[in-house]
Amino acid sequence: MLVLLPRINNASGFIYLLEINTSTLGRTRYLLPPEHACGSICAAAGEHHSEERRTRSGGHQPRGARRPRRKEVSATNGKPGELTAISKAKDLVNHTMWASNKVFPKSVRFTLSQRMETAALDVLECLIEANEIFPRSAAETAERLDLQKRALTKCKLLLNLLDIALERGYIDIRRCEDWTKKILDVKNLTASWRKKDAARFSPKG
Repeated sequence: MLVLLPRINNASGFIYLLEINTSTLGRTRYLLPPEHACGSICAAAGEHHSEERRTRSGGHQPRGARRPRRKEVSATNGKPGELTAISKAKDLVNHTMWASNKVFPKSVRFTLSQRMETAALDVLECLIEANEIFPRSAAETAERLDLQKRALTKCKLLLNLLDIALERGYIDIRRCEDWTKKILDVKNLTASWRKKDAARFSPKG
């Protein structure tokens, strides 16, 4: 029995027919001119060239090929307390700005709502400024600790403003709990950071 199989030469791209004798396992190859190629063979050739172009352009990798691993960059840069606190503060700002515009009534948009947005932004600003200071003197140490303390004070202000919003019915208890957790995450991380800094940069002896 003779079996004809369409094949494509990977090097030249020419189409040929491979004749296989299933009894003797003999093989005969016939070069097939493009004008005589049937539709299915031409389609196979098109897929071959498309695959080759994708591989060359880097848009497709051969099956089984390993993709290069992306380098993992530490988000904390070796200082877990500092940048983690800043990241949490960003989350707090985003949540506060969304909730104060979507949840609070318009009647308090320029009073309670605005004050909470400002306090959240102040927390983020203080933490970023503190993180930019690497103390080389007592004055710089005091400035860094003071910025951290101001961030803690703003966190306490946010918690009190949130209590007022709950008492006046602007938010429900579930939303209040979620918001409180975000504030406490920043507050606790900042307090831990400040405590470590106080021990780290305190005068020796």
